[in-house]
Amino acid sequence: MSPFFFGSVGYVGIRSVLAGGQILTLFRSGTALSVVLAQTLSDASLALFPLGYTNPHLRAALGWWPLPLFGFALGWEIWQIVGGLAEAEPDAGEVQGEDPVAVAAKEVAAGWRPLWHLLFVLPCVGAGGFLAFNVVAPDEWIFPSRLPAFTCEPAVLHPGDTLHIAMPVPHGGELGVFTPRGHFLYVVAYQAESQIPGNGASAFSRQASLRLRVARAAGSLSPDGARAPIFSDTGVYRFRISEESELSASLMCTVRYLK
Repeated sequence: MSPFFFGSVGYVGIRSVLAGGQILTLFRSGTALSVVLAQTLSDASLALFPLGYTNPHLRAALGWWPLPLFGFALGWEIWQIVGGLAEAEPDAGEVQGEDPVAVAAKEVAAGWRPLWHLLFVLPCVGAGGFLAFNVVAPDEWIFPSRLPAFTCEPAVLHPGDTLHIAMPVPHGGELGVFTPRGHFLYVVAYQAESQIPGNGASAFSRQASLRLRVARAAGSLSPDGARAPIFSDTGVYRFRISEESELSASLMCTVRYLK
């Protein structure tokens, strides 16, 4: 895990405790339930954004959700800031009839609110903005931690194992493997997205992972040839992602197979 992620966990922990106290105060003060729920959703979203910003696995799992969550949290927090400014200057008549303790509590809250927004709202909104931008324009922003480019795990395979291949998205449309005997087998033959029926989002180049059961994994010597078991010989297998017909190969991972 990235040190940025551990830092964000501590930050979110502190923020969650403080936000929980504020939500409890809202609930006990008789505030409308819809307002309490909206504030809870906003705080939950703002707590999630720093974690997603610093953790690539969580970022990938969130999918397109940061976009609507960011829109809601941003709109709600702006609404709260505007409402807080409107209540910042109470009339002299209102203050005169109130309990001194309640007046003091309001003054403390008014002084704490700008600090809260500066330290625990603005950074989270910024992280959410980058996550939302990543939904609209994937891979255009460089996050502090990213998923490995191309990995094959476990590194040592046995007949009963399952090989997990993690891939960046998007990636090349062809997956092949070099066997210990020097043969190249097509695991996933290249197919242009324009040739795929329906939505191109289902294309292999858009898949983030692939699982191959060692006992059943198969490949072919040609893109449309007969398929045969991949793991037939003990030794090193080198998996490779490329664009088309062994061209533009830039991603490779290695595993060792033991019978």
